[in-house]
Amino acid sequence: MKDCEFLERNLIDFVERKLDPELMAKLTRHAESCRGCRELVKDFASIWQSTDQVEEIEPSGSFWAELQSKLDVLDEQRDRKSFVKRLMPILQPAAALAVLVVTVLLGYSFGQMPASSVVSESSEISDLWSEYGLESFDRFPDGSLADIYFELDEDEGDES
Repeated sequence: MKDCEFLERNLIDFVERKLDPELMAKLTRHAESCRGCRELVKDFASIWQSTDQVEEIEPSGSFWAELQSKLDVLDEQRDRKSFVKRLMPILQPAAALAVLVVTVLLGYSFGQMPASSVVSESSEISDLWSEYGLESFDRFPDGSLADIYFELDEDEGDES
């Protein structure tokens, strides 16, 4: 069994006769007496020896030109990708800065809404209360939202 395993591990050297003479003689005797190892050596030797007889394949005349053009295309794609990768550390902070600037400008523009539109709307609401005779509702509990609203509305009306 140990001889079988050793023969399998050193099969190439055994077939090429690169082992020392004593070991070659021992493994040869084993291969002659062991049917499995004998068939393994025979099959492997026929395959191993046929590798020397591989016919050379000659590529077509345009093969190298086509291969070079495909490699050039791949190089261009790789260069484009690497260009984008080089720009990413610059683009990410620039995009974040652009978003910040837009946010600040929008916030500023929303904060600059004309006060007259707010006052006119609240005065319109007061006019509706008066028009429909809803003065009886002027007495809301102190501190309620309605009370605070009408106090602010009266204060703004007094200022203008």
